[in-house]
Amino acid sequence: MKKTLIVGFIALASLLSVRAQNGDTATKLIALENRFSQALVSGDWKAVEEIEADDLLFTNADGAVTRKEDDVNSLRSADTKFESIDMSDTNVLDLGHVAIVTGKLVERGRYKAADISGTYRFTDVWARRNGKWQLVRGQEALLPPALK
Repeated sequence: MKKTLIVGFIALASLLSVRAQNGDTATKLIALENRFSQALVSGDWKAVEEIEADDLLFTNADGAVTRKEDDVNSLRSADTKFESIDMSDTNVLDLGHVAIVTGKLVERGRYKAADISGTYRFTDVWARRNGKWQLVRGQEALLPPALK
């Protein structure tokens, strides 16, 4: 009976520990998503360079695929300029060394002369490498007016 009770407490402690880690990961990644949005709005290409992994691939709403170098150069040259990015409806799926963040973005900005403002759904894949989270894959879809 004593052994069963001890095993039960160990199992419960393990479960609570996993939940705490998952909550901690979600908090960290939502903070990183916010930091990333702030970096885009302020044109802080150095922060983007730090957040994005060297092997990042991002599928834009128009279907174009960009890499870290593209994002950094576009911010550095001011080809891409955001006035605001508001994130909501976030969800984090913690898979250990990989996590997936989904959510909704309302963006006001431009790319060169094109207005890229709109409401988007996004999926970002983060990997924990050398003790830090990095954005490795991402995708966004522009929502039609009926779904905003």
